[in-house]
Amino acid sequence: MISAAHDLLKDDESYANNVTKKYTGKYDCNEISTGAVLLADVLPGLLMKIIFSAYSDKISYNKKFYLIIFTSSLSFLVVSQTPNDIKWLIFTGICSASISTSVGELTFLSLSTLYPTNMAFFPYVIGSGSSGLLSSFFYAGLASYLSPKRAILFMLFVPCIMSLAYFLMPESNSSYLKKSQYSALKLVTSKSEEDLAERNLVPFETMNLSDKFKLAKPLLKYMIPLFIIFYSEYLINQGLYELLYFKNDRFVKDHSSQYRWYNVCFRLGVFVSRLSLKIYPITFLPIFPIFQIINFVILFANVLYGFIPSIFIVFLITFWEGLIGGGCYVNALNLVSIEVPKIYREFSIGVTTIADTIGIALAGFTALPLHDAICRFGM
Repeated sequence: MISAAHDLLKDDESYANNVTKKYTGKYDCNEISTGAVLLADVLPGLLMKIIFSAYSDKISYNKKFYLIIFTSSLSFLVVSQTPNDIKWLIFTGICSASISTSVGELTFLSLSTLYPTNMAFFPYVIGSGSSGLLSSFFYAGLASYLSPKRAILFMLFVPCIMSLAYFLMPESNSSYLKKSQYSALKLVTSKSEEDLAERNLVPFETMNLSDKFKLAKPLLKYMIPLFIIFYSEYLINQGLYELLYFKNDRFVKDHSSQYRWYNVCFRLGVFVSRLSLKIYPITFLPIFPIFQIINFVILFANVLYGFIPSIFIVFLITFWEGLIGGGCYVNALNLVSIEVPKIYREFSIGVTTIADTIGIALAGFTALPLHDAICRFGM
């Protein structure tokens, strides 16, 4: 949905003529910033993450997965079949995608902690990284030959593949799926009550809401870098990408196409960085936000003053931006999986990922006035 944001904000006449509704000279601005799509794509998911982190022990994995598949399929159907003039219905479809993505992240990362190795989350981050890359690449390619709506409808194959992959899981693991996450944990953890007592650890299932808040406090050292990273990178993606318009570029002429390929380069960087964990894990997380803020400053200055001569330099910067964001995410999860006791790991990973969602949401709120201010500047 993020890759399609610029297309979804055009009206139907713009689709036909390949122009935007409101031309503001230098930037070729849509009336609404793509930050609005970002908000619809993140706020419902943030709410679901907060609720599920507190009460996920009451809901089985299978029920969560049914919700993921239903909301994912619904989002593609609603958005692809709705005329662009009916914005409220399009945003409803995007909200449905938000629920699917956030519940999916929380569910599959939690499932990864049920396996013996600390690196069980690694296939998830590789899978989510590659899916982000492939989906943005396929959409950019399809939208070059089909209408954007048909390209979105084509993406219905994704929830179909997810269903097959999930329910073809080996039978030995299927008993976990019918249980809620912390009762499932009892099936795989080797810690006895005596071991917990020796380490002064309280069994998670006996904790109240206040205890869970105390358990979350030490996670701030992972959450703050994640928050800054995701805030700055999505402020770039949804506040600046659509304004980084090279009117006379010979290779990618269409404004919407340029936006799509920025997203592809970003997703490629995310994918490569997630692969790097096996090669060179990084424990000093604050280095990532510093680099990402520098990326924002460079691209923001270029939006205002246009000193970057080629779109391919911007492609390289967006690739680097993806490397930084993906690197922070995967290394933060790696540190949680190493440093947090196994009985608290499911909860801790779920809470840690709330930080990136809050950062994305605030980036969406910031992108709206930023977009309007820059567009007025370029008139």
